[in-house]
Amino acid sequence: MTVERVRKYFEQFALNDRIKMFTRPTATVDQVAETLRSS
Repeated sequence: MTVERVRKYFEQFALNDRIKMFTRPTATVDQVAETLRSS
């Protein structure tokens, strides 16, 4: 995964992750880990 794609990923999901952090603190970490694993 390139830096560009990582940046795009965070820009696209930043809002959702921020909301999720209030309900499920591990959601963001899990998502990033999954994304990096599948790259």
